[in-house]
Formats: sequence, structure tokens, C-alpha cells
Amino acid sequence: MEALLRGLVPALPENDLRRIVERAEGVPLYAVETVRSLVDGGHLVRSGDVYEPTGELPVLDIPPTLRALIASRLDVLEPSDRSLLQDASVLGLVFARDALAALSGRHDDEITARLRALSNKELVALETDSRSPERGQFRFTQGLIREVAYGTLAKRDRRARHLAAARYFETIDDDELAAVRANHYVEAYQVAPEGEEGAAIAAQARVAVRAAADRASRLHSHEQALAYFEQALAVTLDDADRAETRRQAAQSAFAIGQLDRAQEHLRAALSWHESRGDTQRAAEVAAALGNVLFQASRVDQAMDLMTRALEQLPTEASSTSIQLHGQLARGHLFRDQPELALEQVSRGLEAAEQLGRRTATLQLLITKSWALSSLRRPRESTALLLGAMRMADDEGELSPRLRARFNLSGYLVVDNPFWAMEIAEEGIALSQQFGFTLTATNMAGNAATIALLMGDLDRVLALEESVTEVNNPIGMSIHGYAAAAIALRGDADEARRRMTGVHAGHAGTSSAQDLSTIGYQESLIAFAEGNLNEARRTARETRDAYFGADGPLAGVLAARLSLLLRDAAGAHADRDRLAVNRIFGAWLNRAVDEVDAGILALEGRTAEAAAAYRRVIDDWRDTNLKFDLALTLLERARLLPEDDEAVAGRDEAAQIFAPIGATGLLERIEAALPPLEPARAAARR
Repeated sequence: MEALLRGLVPALPENDLRRIVERAEGVPLYAVETVRSLVDGGHLVRSGDVYEPTGELPVLDIPPTLRALIASRLDVLEPSDRSLLQDASVLGLVFARDALAALSGRHDDEITARLRALSNKELVALETDSRSPERGQFRFTQGLIREVAYGTLAKRDRRARHLAAARYFETIDDDELAAVRANHYVEAYQVAPEGEEGAAIAAQARVAVRAAADRASRLHSHEQALAYFEQALAVTLDDADRAETRRQAAQSAFAIGQLDRAQEHLRAALSWHESRGDTQRAAEVAAALGNVLFQASRVDQAMDLMTRALEQLPTEASSTSIQLHGQLARGHLFRDQPELALEQVSRGLEAAEQLGRRTATLQLLITKSWALSSLRRPRESTALLLGAMRMADDEGELSPRLRARFNLSGYLVVDNPFWAMEIAEEGIALSQQFGFTLTATNMAGNAATIALLMGDLDRVLALEESVTEVNNPIGMSIHGYAAAAIALRGDADEARRRMTGVHAGHAGTSSAQDLSTIGYQESLIAFAEGNLNEARRTARETRDAYFGADGPLAGVLAARLSLLLRDAAGAHADRDRLAVNRIFGAWLNRAVDEVDAGILALEGRTAEAAAAYRRVIDDWRDTNLKFDLALTLLERARLLPEDDEAVAGRDEAAQIFAPIGATGLLERIEAALPPLEPARAAARR
């Protein structure tokens, strides 16, 4: 089929080619007639012996010639067979004899005989594959036959048959049929929505579709739930019900990272509540919309929206005011304003404890932990977060369970990267188990940070491959880490190409966290390219702008670059910045010890520096952090006199880089460094 179409239209876009092939279901005549109808419509023009598209192809319909051909096959059937085929078309491409008997009002023996005759005419076929869940059911041999048969039904007959089908499936006590019942009611309404009967069918359809949506949500199939909630809007005639349905649709859209659709639904609901002067419900929706805007890195918009909503609420505490205090606290932290965040957390926690709001309390404790970390109170922060995570696990509160793991895996990077990776992987697995695509992607971004720190470049790229694409800046960050991994392996052009997409995904962001992440990624890429001064400048800007997120990692990179560049004053300044911003963490403390060893070497205190470097190198070996080990060995070889230990260290660094694919990294770094003094150069030779 593909060869046939390529012979007719060589320049046919891949998506259009696939559409026609799938629609044709193996019938070459369909492909030929589709091309012919597109020519007749002016969408394809002849060029020599082939045809060329004039633009984007329209939605594909059955070509009139083929429709007439199928209709002529149906016309010659006996009326009872044609009517049975029409009944079957209402049930779908695949149908069971029991359902067809109930819909048509015929006995099973007659149904069996008639289906056998239609099977002989190759209009339907019995599914006999033992591996198929549809075994024992019948199917139309082609979707086109089913469409034409369905199209021959009058609107009145379609509605009657869809209602009969829906009521038949209601007699079967099986939750898995909720979607089937819902679809039949919706189809019955859409065929003829007018009048009192249409309104009555809409009410039945609404109940059925909401049941299907609720079932999909319980099964954590959020994409399917979103489709049903949006389908419910078409049969929801009451404005209050529509607003509530939009709120639920937004929850499902948010879970799978469809932030634009979530915003669309929440803005519509918010507008309706505001038009009625319902400040309480408007505030609830504003809190949900603010959360979506945070994920889209529209921090300023979210803060303005939620501040106005809180101001319009009564002064007494409520679930809504608690939620708004918590969200405003998060907004202050995205802006790097931890003191203001703690004020909001305190107000929210006092009310949440008084009202017994368990989930809200856990969320506020997680936010408080973040604020304490930003205020350089790391042990208190980590202890509080571990406690909140334990409570959330014990109480089965899913949202705080996920958020606690996301934050904790970020905190632990500068303490114990292996523990941080374990927590991140727990979070990914938990998110995937409950269908939260957005959270899984965000959690994978943390895991990629850790893998990059450990020099596990394969893992970084595997994490990028494993996640579902989501259209939010936090989810985009994993592509930046993958770009850095690719740059470390020497493909600077591909790394820059990917970073162009990352920057586009963060356009307009007002989140200090996002900017910190991008800055660190850019500094790593420049380092991998051998642009050491540019890498140090970017790392310093990142560190000084925001010492959360990737700020500490950028600070360590800046200090290491000052050492490699033999810039004593720069190394002292970078060391002082790390001391001022020092946060709890064994990895970070070890990195600072490494910088101290380098400064001793630059000051000419060779023996002390050699001893200090040995201690740090032993620590990196003991903790199995080979990437840090390689960089430290390279520093030592660069800063201390040339001896057997320096030569062995440089060789070991090269051996560490080789298995991860960064074979040329050592050479690119050394080529960018200032020349050694003549005496040291002679010793190295």
C-alpha cells in the first residue's frame, strides 16, 4: 500500500501516507479512489507522471465512488440482512451476538444463520484468534462497510438504536462497560439534541459519561478520564455542572501534563464563578489554576491571581484559604523569598491543624521544609521532609507522597547522590503506577541531575527516552541534562540543538528554579566543549542568582574551573561563595575540601596540598563517585609538581572518561588550559 501511494504521490507527507494506509485496511482500490477524490478537490495536482500536494490534506472521508460501490453491495442484500447489518453498525466495528439479538429483537438462531450468510458475503467475519480478547465475537471485514451501513440509517433510527444498545448494556453488571454505555447515550443525544426528549437523553448521557470518567480516574487512566470529562461537557446543560466538570477535566489534564487544556478549563470555570459573585468557589478554582501556572513557570501570573482570590475571602479560616496560603508560599519560594514563604506557611498550618485538614497539613510541611532549606537550615529541612514523607506514606496521601519524594531527591543530591537516586526512582515508579505523567517526568529530571553528577551518561539518556513528553518547563529540563551528557561525549552541535528547544520551552519563565537549572546545563555544555572561561562565567551567574535547585552544583563547577585555570584569586572567591551558601551535604562538603586542597597547591604549599588531595581522592573512591574522582585527579595533576602520582592520576582520569563515552573530554579540557610553566612542561615531557 505504501509503495502504491508513493508511486502515485512521491511527496505525500508521512502522516498523510499513514492515514490513508490505515484507513484503506489493505484495499488498494480505497487508496486509488482516495487519491482521485483529492485530485478532484484540488488538494493534489498532476506533475508529469505523478501528483503533488498543494497544501495540507483535509480530513479523509470515504471517496464517493467507493461509498457508492459499498452501498451497491448493501442494496442487493435481503431487507432482513441489510437491517441486521445496520443494527450491527450501531454497536461498532466489533459486536457480540447477544448484543445484536437484544438490539434487533431477533432470536439467537436467526441471528446466527444471518451472520453466517453475511460472513459468506465477506461483509462480517467471526473472530477466531485464541489470543484475541474479542474471540467469539463478529467484526465488520472493513471499517468502511460499517461506516456506510451506519450512514444509511435515518437520524430517528440511529437514536432509537443507540438508546436500545445503552439500555441493553445497563442490564449487564460490569464496570468495564461504563464507557460503552456512555458512548451510546452520547451518540443518541448528538443525533437529535432538540426538544424535551433531547434534554432527557442528555441527562442520561451525562450520568453515564461521568460514571465512565470516574471509573477511568479510579484506574489512574487520566488521559481517558480527560476525554470523558470533555465529552460530558457536550451533554451538560446546567452551567454549575459544567463548571464542576471543567474543574475535574483540568485535574486529569494536569496529571498527564496537558497544561494548556488544564488552564483552558479552569479559566472558563473561574470566569463563570466570578460572573455570579461566588468568591468561595472562584477562590477554589484560582488555587487550582495557580498550581497549573506554577508548573508552566508563570509564577507572576499565579501569584497575582491567588493574592486577589485570598483578599476576597472572609477572614475566618477555610479549606480554600489554607490551600491559597500554601500555594502563595510556593510562589514566594519560586521567587527565592523564603521569609515571605514561611509567613504564608505559618498562617496555613495554624488553620489546617485547627480544622483537621490532613492532606493540607502535609503539603504545608513539605513547603516549610523547602523554605528552611532556602534559609540555610538544611538539617532541620531534611528532617521535616523525611517526617512528612513518612506520614504521607502511612496515611496513603498520594499527592504529598509524590511531592515529598520530588523535593527530597533534589535536596539529597548534595549529600548522598546514591540515596537521592533511590528516592527519585521510587517517585518515578509511584507516579507511573498512578498514571501521573507530569510528576513522573519531573521526577526523572531530578534523576537525570543525579546521574549526570555521577557521570552515568547512559542513564541520563535512558531517562530522557523513558519519559512521556509533557509541555511544561520543568518537564523540559530533562532534555537539557541529556544535552549536557551529549556534549560531554563530544557532540556539541547536537547539544546546542537540544538546548535551543529547552530555551524555547522556558520562554517567559519567571521561576528562579528554572533559570538555575538552565544556567547549570549551559555551564556544563560550555565546559564539555572546552570553553572554560564561558563555563565559569555562566556557573557563577547561576550560583549567585539562586542557590537552590542546581545552584550548589554550579558553584562547585565554578570553583573547579578556577583551579584548572590556576586562578588563585578566583578560586578563593568561589570558595568563599560556597562557604557563605554552605548547605548540609556530605558530597558538597567533600567538594569544598577538594577546592581547599587546590587553593593550598596554588599558594605553593605543596606538601599540605598533596596530603589534602589524597584524603579527598580516597573519599571519592570510597563513595564510588568516579566522575568527581576523575576531575579531582585532573586538578591534582594540573596543580602539583609533575611526578609519578600525577601521571598515574591523569591516566586514571582518562580511563574513567572512556567507558562513559567521554573519550575526548580530557583532551578538550587540557587544550583549553593556559600553558604550564617551562619547568613543569619540561618535567611532563
